[in-house]
Amino acid sequence: MCLTCGCLLAYDDHKNSDRLTMEDLEKSATLDHVSLAEAVANIVATVEATNPPPGTARLFAGSPQLGRRMRL
Repeated sequence: MCLTCGCLLAYDDHKNSDRLTMEDLEKSATLDHVSLAEAVANIVATVEATNPPPGTARLFAGSPQLGRRMRL
């Protein structure tokens, strides 16, 4: 849950499986054959691209800036 709430209990879902845990992120990174650090960077890049600050350009999934980060 700490991945979203800030509690710093990375593996604790606080008895709610809908919460994002480190275990979820590790499984996803393994599935995509990327390191945990790469997975985090991909998440940050995707969030920034799909939710840009007002007045900035939005990147799309087909963008080279995003595509180069993903290895499928």
